[in-house]
Amino acid sequence: MGWRGRRRTGKSASIVGDIAAHAGRLGIEICDVSGHVDAVAERVQHQAGVCHALRESAAHTLAGNHQIATAARAMRELSAGTAATVQASQQTIEASLDDIHGLVEGVTVIESQIGALKSALAHVSKVSEEISLIARQTQLLALNAAIEAARAGEMGKSFAVVAAEVKNLSAKTAQATGQIEQTLAQLTQQTERLCAEGAANTERAHRVREGTHTIGEAVHSTGDAITQLDAHAGQIAQLTGEIEAKCDGLETQVSQMTNGVEDSSRNFAQAKDQLGKLLSVSETLIELSAATGVQTDDTRFIEAVQRAAAQVGKLFEAALARGEIAATDLFDQVYVPVPDTHPQQHVTRFAAFTDRVLPAIIEPLLTLDERVAFCVAIDPRGYIPTHNRKFSHPQGSDPVWNAANCRNRRIFNDRTGLAAGSHTKPFLLQTYRRDMGGGQFAMMKDASAPIVVNGRHWGGLRMGYRL
Repeated sequence: MGWRGRRRTGKSASIVGDIAAHAGRLGIEICDVSGHVDAVAERVQHQAGVCHALRESAAHTLAGNHQIATAARAMRELSAGTAATVQASQQTIEASLDDIHGLVEGVTVIESQIGALKSALAHVSKVSEEISLIARQTQLLALNAAIEAARAGEMGKSFAVVAAEVKNLSAKTAQATGQIEQTLAQLTQQTERLCAEGAANTERAHRVREGTHTIGEAVHSTGDAITQLDAHAGQIAQLTGEIEAKCDGLETQVSQMTNGVEDSSRNFAQAKDQLGKLLSVSETLIELSAATGVQTDDTRFIEAVQRAAAQVGKLFEAALARGEIAATDLFDQVYVPVPDTHPQQHVTRFAAFTDRVLPAIIEPLLTLDERVAFCVAIDPRGYIPTHNRKFSHPQGSDPVWNAANCRNRRIFNDRTGLAAGSHTKPFLLQTYRRDMGGGQFAMMKDASAPIVVNGRHWGGLRMGYRL
């Protein structure tokens, strides 16, 4: 080849190198933007969930307020009816109380009349006693007159007749006064009982009057309370009506906000997908550039993972040939959770085998370059059975510390992890943001090559290095 051909070849290689370099920088920027979009999309998705919950809460609140407003209106109607009933009852009770007061006054008057009757009976008894005394005296006089008439002989016969009649009259008078006294005694006894009962009834009547005063005050207080309740019920009904109207508007606003957030979430998801496709294009440009044989900053990492992937494939094949592990165990896809681990770890039938054989290959690759962060074998589902020793500590009680220092036996089914374990291309170069915790991220590149065992794809050999 002449110097012009070599010059064109060198120029082409330089152009390809520049394309690869620019594609790498483009991939880094796209990955960074994609990470931010992903974070915002995640927050928007969370906000969409919050808006859904808020909309449901608003709907429940509106339904509850409708019920409250209905109940308030019903209470207003009930309180108004109750107020009218209480007012009518109050008038009836007041009339009854007036009647009771009249009865009390009547009982008091009867007691005084019974007292007057008792006095009158006492006076009559006294007069009867005087009459009885006069009758006895008259009878004694009649007896004396009869004796004197008898002494007078014929001359005293007419006087004797008068004396006999006077005696008969006095006897009848004595008999009548005896009956009167007996009747008066019975009347006096009955009057005394009436007086005692009248006094007791009067005392009860006074207590009733005092009680009716209390009842009247209670009825007035109840009426006032019902009136106030009716007024408050009216205010409650008015306020619940206003709240009901505002809740209707709030539900509409929340629905609009929720729809807007959901639209934003869908737009972010579409943007994320588009950025992922754009990132894939930039990674493809880097792969094509590397396929030309032009040396780039990533060439030594790509070649290292290709050699290591081939070594792992041969190592697995030799173990199968020796019977050290069965093919069904090596390609086991049953991931058994390890109890009480956080983040969750899993074991498979090949995990103990890879723990024995892989460190000899993956540990030395950490010294390839100071930028190398890790080197692992990963299966198509993102499962890493064996990690570098510095990331394979036993788990403790702090999940954050575990996430950073106990990365073996873990499933990393993110975009980068799944692609590294499932692709079958000669190599794959990816750019991604590594979560360092505390909201901090580091831009990383991930070079991987497929691990093939007796023509069967097992997974990939993956190396992550900082930019």
